[in-house]
Amino acid sequence: STVSTLDPFGTNPGYRKQIFRWDPVTGMGTQVTSYEEGVESVSVSGDGAWVAFVSNADLLGTNHDESPELYVMQSNGSGLAQPTNADVLPFRGVTAAVLSGSANRIAFSGSIDPLGTNSTYSNALFVIDRNGTNLRQLATDVSTKFDISDDGSKVVYIKAGQLLGINANGTGNHTFSSATSVIDAKISGNGAKVVYASGQAFPQCNKKVRNFDGASAPVPR
Repeated sequence: STVSTLDPFGTNPGYRKQIFRWDPVTGMGTQVTSYEEGVESVSVSGDGAWVAFVSNADLLGTNHDESPELYVMQSNGSGLAQPTNADVLPFRGVTAAVLSGSANRIAFSGSIDPLGTNSTYSNALFVIDRNGTNLRQLATDVSTKFDISDDGSKVVYIKAGQLLGINANGTGNHTFSSATSVIDAKISGNGAKVVYASGQAFPQCNKKVRNFDGASAPVPR
């Protein structure tokens, strides 16, 4: 699944950002969403059955202020749910989301204060179970580049250009290095290794690999 403003099937005449999906075997594609407000990002589970995305649409009648919210649904468009409900204030809401490979948990960022622990409304990092339970705030003042392991137990994120890792239960927060030029990071499905890019934008950026515990790891060849 991907977000696109194109109209490949004649079903997106407004050229809004919508979710499309393609069958990797047949190559057949279809448009999944048709929201007037569109969507801002999408993340797909490992088996392709679930997607998490951000939209300011009022899809379930629970987002009257049309703030950017986190939504989750099956990739065929069924089972839609809204796990977040941001403040009715301008320039606040969910900014990005990543669904774990097993679809059990979602890591997301937002300038929101759902737990009373982000009074400055910085862009904070949260995790929540797919069913909307066990919301937890992990960090504040983060970038919108972060990732979560397949089982939803480990998260990597960027703060002030530094790469950090944390367990989804809020323990074990640690910085990988003193470098302040990290621009993106991904964690392996099993949560063992982290690959990150620093410096200039791709492809001129430097790519490095570390173990999740922070130890250096050789780059695969």
